[in-house]
Parts: sequence; C-alpha cells; structure tokens
Amino acid sequence: MKTYEDKLMDSIDYLINLGRQLKKEQFIFSLVHTDLHHWNIMRENNQMMIIDWEGLKLAPPEADLMFIMKQPYKKEFINVYSKQYPSHTLNNDALRFYEIKRNLEDIWEFIVQIQEDPLISNERRKAFSYLQKEINHLGRLLKKER
Repeated sequence: MKTYEDKLMDSIDYLINLGRQLKKEQFIFSLVHTDLHHWNIMRENNQMMIIDWEGLKLAPPEADLMFIMKQPYKKEFINVYSKQYPSHTLNNDALRFYEIKRNLEDIWEFIVQIQEDPLISNERRKAFSYLQKEINHLGRLLKKER
C-alpha cells in the first residue's frame, strides 16, 4: 500500500476540495439509493425493481446517476431522464465527486477485507487484484481532471 499512498492522499484531497466547491452550489435533493448497480436491479413480470436500499439518503440525483454514466445505454437513459425531469441539469462536478467518492469507498473495502478477513491465498490474490484495479481506475479518473 505504501506504493499507492501518495496517489490515495492526493485523491482524498481532491475529493475534499471538490466537495467544498459543490457545497457553494444549489442542488435539488431527492431520495437516492447510492449503490445502483446491476446486482441491485431486478426484473420480474416485465417490471424493474431496485433492491438493497440500505444506503438510502437524501442527496443530489447525481449520487445515483453516476452509476449510469459508465453504461452503454447512458445516452438513451439520460434522454428519457431529461424528458421526465426537464428542470434538472446534470452537474458534471457532482457526477465526478460521487464517482471518485465511490471509488475510494471500494478501495477502502478491499483494504479492510485484505487486512481483516481470513482469506486463503487464492482469495487474497484476487482481493489484491481488485484493489489494484480500483486504484488504477482512480488514477484514470484523476488524470482526466488534469
């Protein structure tokens, strides 16, 4: 982890500063899921439902919409969303904030797993691989900023 310490600290500083900037802006808040990925979306009888609401909170819609921005159906979704909520303009800084925040949370989860869970060597290698993947993704996110 020593290898990545500077990158992680820079990322945390960047997120803190971005959060301070965003606090100065006016947002419309709504109930958001905060973990809106394909494992938490189910389909039954041609109806979609979202499960696992343990992260429910009041926040800008970008807290959920950032999950959509990486999907191949992003354009189509945003088009429908914009028609449904014409007064809402996506805030790219907020999308970036929530994506980096989520990435840092995922990194933290892998670090805790590696340090505290009794992993057999294969599981440990896999956890390190996921951790490195998330740290590299974080690097790409921040590279876009500079």
